[in-house]
Amino acid sequence: MACGVPVASSTGGALTEVLGDAAQRFDPQDIEGMSAALETVLTDDDARARLIEAGRARAAAYTWEGSARAALAAFMKVAA
Repeated sequence: MACGVPVASSTGGALTEVLGDAAQRFDPQDIEGMSAALETVLTDDDARARLIEAGRARAAAYTWEGSARAALAAFMKVAA
């Protein structure tokens, strides 16, 4: 996403939480839904542009500094 690539992702696991509205999502058990999501990403210029913009913004929210601060906060909470 940080490189401007639109994302199609399953709704399984933590991906929905991590990707937010920056991905075209599909049920991993739904082959037709997966196909439709990929078709949207590949052929719908408006959707692709929206996903690229949202993806860059979403990726910018995840930084090494932010990860380090979250880890430190968790360690401090456990240590207290």
